[in-house]
Amino acid sequence: MSDFQPQAERVATSGRGHESYDLNYKGVLTSTLLLAAVVVVAMVGLRFAMGEFARLHRREQARRPAILRDQRGQFPPPNLQPTPALDMARFHQGELARLNSYGWADARNRLAHIPIDRAMRLVVAKGLPTRTPSDAQAESKAGKPGK
Repeated sequence: MSDFQPQAERVATSGRGHESYDLNYKGVLTSTLLLAAVVVVAMVGLRFAMGEFARLHRREQARRPAILRDQRGQFPPPNLQPTPALDMARFHQGELARLNSYGWADARNRLAHIPIDRAMRLVVAKGLPTRTPSDAQAESKAGKPGK
């Protein structure tokens, strides 16, 4: 605690009101030149590395099978969709057309689909199929699963 000095007391200084040393220009210049040298070495190294990558790419292109040498890309079809929004709109229109039309879902088993509005009206008019507890018990005794 011998170095403790209250704030009210003045500390003796050398008399100058600025720092006693100047900027070390030699250190700044040395650091700048060293940084520039590191950047140049890194750029030369990257140039050699990229040349090696390009050489490897050309070698891989030469070894590529003939079926994959087309101009469209690396992979054979199916490729990515060129217009996904338009494809989605077409899909949506097809789904709406199926929901609003009559047709066969499975013609072999004579299973048809009807418009969704008609199906909802039939459900409201007839109700959903239900089972009574006695039907469920009879089926479980007979070993038949409920449909």
